[in-house]
Amino acid sequence: MEYMNIINQIIILFLIIIVGFIAGKNKIISQEANVTLSKILLNITLPFLIISAFNFDFSKNMLKTAVTILIISIFVHGTLSIVSLILYKKQEEGVRKVLRFITIFSNCGFIGYPVAGSIYGSEGIFYAAIYNVGFNIFVWTIGILIFQSGNVKGKGLLRKVFINPGIISVSIGMTLFVFSIKLPYVISETIKLIGNITIPLSMIIVGVSLCGTSLKSAFKEGVYYYASFFRLVLVPLVVYFILTLFKFKGIYLGIPLIVSAMPAAANTVTFAQIYNGDVSCATKITIVSTIFSAITLPLMVLLLK
Repeated sequence: MEYMNIINQIIILFLIIIVGFIAGKNKIISQEANVTLSKILLNITLPFLIISAFNFDFSKNMLKTAVTILIISIFVHGTLSIVSLILYKKQEEGVRKVLRFITIFSNCGFIGYPVAGSIYGSEGIFYAAIYNVGFNIFVWTIGILIFQSGNVKGKGLLRKVFINPGIISVSIGMTLFVFSIKLPYVISETIKLIGNITIPLSMIIVGVSLCGTSLKSAFKEGVYYYASFFRLVLVPLVVYFILTLFKFKGIYLGIPLIVSAMPAAANTVTFAQIYNGDVSCATKITIVSTIFSAITLPLMVLLLK
């Protein structure tokens, strides 16, 4: 895809975010309704999008690429988990936990899938879903450990790692792909139509979320600029240079770079609420990083030109 076409696709996604923001500001969609929309997305439309993205004829090359991207995802999340330990030491504990979390975890679902799909089509969503397996493994282990400081019950933790909509849908999709199982037309089209709701819905949800907190107060804290720079610029640049050093190119390079360049993970606020983190900090850094990503994301995509 030509670079300007990629930029146009990204602009379209951010225009939908603006539509969501306007809908939120005018009380067309309340914050409570937005929570419900998020649940619909996470539990229905996104899993269907992932399953439909696996609708390819089996190919050893695609399987090899998928395994490679999963290994890259595990390497990136593992490395960031270690690096985050030495960052933000001057911050209050609640804030430090949130900033460590967003350093490791990007918004690879809500924004990552739409952008990957816009650039690479269904194949992009397929590989983004594979990359997201690494995300899920780390977010339900390291992510919880960050907030709970090691006070985690193993059985419940394992259940969350392996039994969640993302992992289940990838497992179903991978089974269909590897064994070349073709669903009946009416079922596959139903899954595809519901899955296609995900991209505009996810952008609207992000837009509504942005109007839930004072933008003025979010931009007053310098640490949010620092954390956003790390999340949006430094992390993807390091990922880019390491992968190019090892001669990765094409989709091997594109998917990890795109996903790494995403703003703070959409579930940052949810984790802060559930596991006693600083909810105000989580909300503000999510807002600041999402807004700045409108500038930084096209610049990161330029590296793929």
